Amino acid sequence: MPLGEIDPRRLLTLAARRDGGRTAVVAQGKRLSYDELSHRCSSLAGELRQLGIDSGVQVALALPNSVGFIVWFFAVLEAGGVVIPLPADLPEAGVAERLATGEIPFLVLQEGVACPDLAPVSGLGVVEGCCLCRREGPIPRLTSRGILMRQYSSGSTGHPKEMLKTEGNIAHDFEHFSVALGLGPSDVFLGATPFCHSFGTLGLLAAFHVGGTLLVLPRFLPGSVFEALRQDPPTVFLATPPMVEVLGKCRLEGEDGAVFKALRFCVSSAASLPRAAFDAFKQRYGKPVHVQYGSTETLSATVNLGDDYQEGFVGHPYPGVEIGIFDEAGGRCLPGQRGLLGICSPAASHSYDNDPVASAKTFREGFVFPGDAGYLDAQGGLHLLGRSDILNIGGYKVDCLEVEEAIRSALAVSVVIVMEGERAGLPVVRALVEADPDRVTGSMVREACRKRLSPYKVPALVEVLSILPRDANGKIQRALLPIDAPKGD
Repeated sequence: MPLGEIDPRRLLTLAARRDGGRTAVVAQGKRLSYDELSHRCSSLAGELRQLGIDSGVQVALALPNSVGFIVWFFAVLEAGGVVIPLPADLPEAGVAERLATGEIPFLVLQEGVACPDLAPVSGLGVVEGCCLCRREGPIPRLTSRGILMRQYSSGSTGHPKEMLKTEGNIAHDFEHFSVALGLGPSDVFLGATPFCHSFGTLGLLAAFHVGGTLLVLPRFLPGSVFEALRQDPPTVFLATPPMVEVLGKCRLEGEDGAVFKALRFCVSSAASLPRAAFDAFKQRYGKPVHVQYGSTETLSATVNLGDDYQEGFVGHPYPGVEIGIFDEAGGRCLPGQRGLLGICSPAASHSYDNDPVASAKTFREGFVFPGDAGYLDAQGGLHLLGRSDILNIGGYKVDCLEVEEAIRSALAVSVVIVMEGERAGLPVVRALVEADPDRVTGSMVREACRKRLSPYKVPALVEVLSILPRDANGKIQRALLPIDAPKGD
């Protein structure tokens, strides 16, 4: 089907027409065919329309991966509404803030979970183990046509930002992902990444787009993973780096090592994948991990479909995606030259909602600038070098990437964050290192930098932590990094 004719709102209906008896979902030992799943969604969509949930009405889903999430997700879309996936464990204050800033009138919660500021919608009751609640007042509607979803960034660099995604944005993402990997109805997708994240949503939509089977895991625990996969070995696994790491080193029993025997693609995204995690997974299961790069702003941008790992290499652009590397003056860099990464894609947003200042910085001249630095090789492959932060320390410019690279290359550490700190009221270079404090010390970090960097680039403040704060996808949460300056050693 041509891309312009793909309607994300009707994925289940179309799949049911093609082969309604095929298994669509396996969850907690139960199986639903496309006919059964489509019927549930259409029935609920009819009830939602009667409640006034139709074109432009926003409905937030604070649900874990489940059949309930899937039914409500597609029922809202089929009714003409706009879906806002939220983490099921998002604190009440965070839920309230999102509802208020986005003018979202409806929220779906798991049965038994209360939200004091909302009232249950009378006449609907519990559907698929979930309850619909609403805010008081009139029902606002988005006036822009074609809006399918409201998504939030991870908030790794601060407060989560909001983006509105159109039907075209989403369709381009799952269609070209499916084509690039050659996915089809015989594929079995492991739905372990939270559906509320853009990468998890991609797997959900791609599975139903090609008419495959989706194995739904409410939570990622190795024991439950192996138990679920013994009967239905997956062929496609959209994973986060922590998932890859855990599976590479967890204890195996019996035939656990064979659960990935049918695996065609394990694709890791949402954060950088350590070399050790790639090696352990490949050695244990005999399958490589393919690295994908993207963001909530751009959705899927590049993928490395090769079998080998190269640190920082995230592959080639998906069809229709243009990658540019730009210098400080805004000019295009030649292959091999390092600069600021820009992405132009039909799947990309054009601005942040309710944040014109951040929008002007990130969205410029048709490109999205996620804040990463990198370079393109002669074949057009993208190599990431990390964040593109430049510090001004006493009039000297310090490239954070250069300092981070110097530390990683000299010491047995995988994650380094370099930022501005303060000492005696003056700005200084500060480094936070994830490593075993018994094996790596602040003195070792500074000494390594002195041998490789100019004196003004050497971190005056160093903190070695056994683990840095991460979100569910393994991305460093910069907003949660320690604020107080380390005392040193």
